[in-house]
Amino acid sequence: MKKIILLLCVAFGTHFSTSAQETVTTNTPVSDTATATLQTVNNAATEVKKEVENKVQNTTNKIKTNYEEEILKAEKEKQKAIEKLAKKEEKAAKAAKKKAEAAAKAAKKEQKAFEKEQKAKIKADKAAAKKIKNVSKAKNNLQKAEENLRKAEMKLEEDSNAFERKKLKNKLDFEKEIKEKSKLVKLETKVSELKLKVNKAQLELKKAEIK
Repeated sequence: MKKIILLLCVAFGTHFSTSAQETVTTNTPVSDTATATLQTVNNAATEVKKEVENKVQNTTNKIKTNYEEEILKAEKEKQKAIEKLAKKEEKAAKAAKKKAEAAAKAAKKEQKAFEKEQKAKIKADKAAAKKIKNVSKAKNNLQKAEENLRKAEMKLEEDSNAFERKKLKNKLDFEKEIKEKSKLVKLETKVSELKLKVNKAQLELKKAEIK
């Protein structure tokens, strides 16, 4: 602004100095002098106006440029913040996923161990039930074998005593004696077989109790 005022002063001073010289040397009419002065002032004003407009335009451009730079800077900062937040969220998501996968893996492992334990328990229960059943069956077989042996031994003893009584009383001829002896031999054989069955049943019982 000071520069503009200085230019106006220089213009007016130059004009008046020139006008004074022309008045002294050439005696130019006053109207011509006024016209020249006005033209000079107009030219100076035009120059000043142009300079002011240029300054305003430069200032406007500078403000516009600064504003655009600030907007661009703000956009970059915003984009940077968004990217930072996205990375942070991605990292948190990965951590959550990893944690969830670890929890799922642990739960699966625990479930597998539980199922294995349940299977082992069921198997043990079945084995125990089977053992009880086998022991009970073996005991019944042994009792049955022992009962059959007891009856066979009683029968053998009774028939042996009857044979001896008949023999003492001479009530047996040769054929009857052979027949009675054959009968006793069969009973003795049956008793021996039943004893073997009893022994076998005892072994089966011990085997069932050990398993």
